[in-house]
Order: sequence, then structure tokens, then C-alpha cells
Amino acid sequence: MSDKPLRRRLELILRGGAVKRYHNCPMRGTQTVAEHSAGVAWLCVLLTPRPRAVLLLAALQHDLPEAIVGDLPSPAKRSLSKAARKELKIAERRALRTHGHRPYEGLLTAPERHILKVADILEGQLRCAHEMRLGNRYAGEIAVRYVSYINAL
Repeated sequence: MSDKPLRRRLELILRGGAVKRYHNCPMRGTQTVAEHSAGVAWLCVLLTPRPRAVLLLAALQHDLPEAIVGDLPSPAKRSLSKAARKELKIAERRALRTHGHRPYEGLLTAPERHILKVADILEGQLRCAHEMRLGNRYAGEIAVRYVSYINAL
């Protein structure tokens, strides 16, 4: 049996995990997608008494496609037309499948999708709070956006 499929899956995990977040805002520290995704998974555990494995897998892989399609900052994503956002989602799913990953987000129940979204936003807010404690005033701008994302849910 060839180890090529496993190698492609690991490649995306390593490349995707190494993508730097907040590249369009001065930050005191760096956060990778791997660090963010681990934080989202832990928040899913804290927000759900007994999370299903598929929720944790979705949390761990939700930003992996950024290794292929790039990390488009949230305000830019939200400014796209509905059709463009749909095309981006298709490209992200294709990136996962091309590298042998199953897109788990589609297997979540509606409450699990909500928990994943809340955990994703909350992790970002926690990161901004950490940056602000370190004296980064720019992080406050991002934190305000995260509050608006929570309010829009």
C-alpha cells in the first residue's frame, strides 16, 4: 500500500497549521492556524459536555484549506458577494479533498455548527485580549469586530 495519501494529508496539516493569522494587523506575537485550531477544539470541549469526535475534527481542520487558498481576513470575506463566498467555500472543500481530507463541517448538526462558530469567534477574542494585555492597541480593533460577529449570530 502506498503512503502517498497519508503523506498528502500530513502535508496539508503541516502547511495549513503553519499559516500565520492576523497578517494584516500588527501583532506582538504570532499565532498559527494550528494554535488557533487547537484553541477552537478546546473551546468546543468546554462549550459542549460530551462533544462528538466529528465536531473536534471539524474544529481542527476548519482553517486548513488556508494553506492552499490563502488566509483571507474576515472583513474581506464578509465584503464578498454571496456567490464569491460560495466559490471560496467550494475551493476550500476541494483543497481538503485533494489532500485526502474529508470536510467534516458538513457532517455537523445545526447546534454543532453553531458551537464551532462561537468557539472560532471566542478563540479570536481571547487572542485579542491576550494581545491587548501585552499592550497592543491594534488588537482592540479586531476584538470589536469579533463582538459584532457574535452579535450577528
